[in-house]
Amino acid sequence: IIDRKDAVYTTLDRAKAEDVVLVTGKGPERYIIIGEKLIPYNDMETIEEWGRKRGRTKCLETVS
Repeated sequence: IIDRKDAVYTTLDRAKAEDVVLVTGKGPERYIIIGEKLIPYNDMETIEEWGRKRGRTKCLETVS
């Protein structure tokens, strides 16, 4: 899956209740660079949005 947001959504949708999903690589960055374009994006916001759309009250824990 090329689109990162789609990849995160797909992974979370396929995860079972006992699974742990680790999303890595972007850290606190707030955009994706494609060529010379800056596209607003944040993994944590994507996961929180996914949870809201699926009616999940707690779906995000961060590790520093």
